[in-house]
Amino acid sequence: MCSSDLHGLARGLGDRLGATFVVSQPEAWAIVESRFGTAPRALLMTSGLDQATLDAQARSAPEGVTVVGVGGGTAMDVAKWISWRRDLPLVQLPTLASVDACFTRMSALRDGERVRYDGDAVPDEVLVDYEILAAAPPALLSAGIGDVLSCLTALDRKSTRLNSSHLVIS
Repeated sequence: MCSSDLHGLARGLGDRLGATFVVSQPEAWAIVESRFGTAPRALLMTSGLDQATLDAQARSAPEGVTVVGVGGGTAMDVAKWISWRRDLPLVQLPTLASVDACFTRMSALRDGERVRYDGDAVPDEVLVDYEILAAAPPALLSAGIGDVLSCLTALDRKSTRLNSSHLVIS
């Protein structure tokens, strides 16, 4: 596969998925919004990772949508939580390689100063768009490549396939 096949995966994502509930952060959505296509039915800018906030955000998700996590670890964890709590399809679109949350099943919840992991959401797709990742600051790209590689090497070949448009973890 040619690396150019992985450029532009965010382009028209909203058109392809139909009704979406995008979970993002302002900086990440600013990068992706013009590429996304059809506007999301709802857009949530993440505000916290405590369980009460996450549960309230899950309750706010419209019916019949695909949850799309766009951004870094916080957006990915909130998107996973909403998908898991509402039993909605999940697509993850990381905008930084400095986190591995898009490849892991559990969300990192905050209990005061503690972090605990809960939930069990497996994305239908993880879209690694080279065009978007290349726009990230180089320090953030190099800082996270080890996280991503650790997740990929932990996956077995039966549950992972890479094709010309996306990495699928099933």
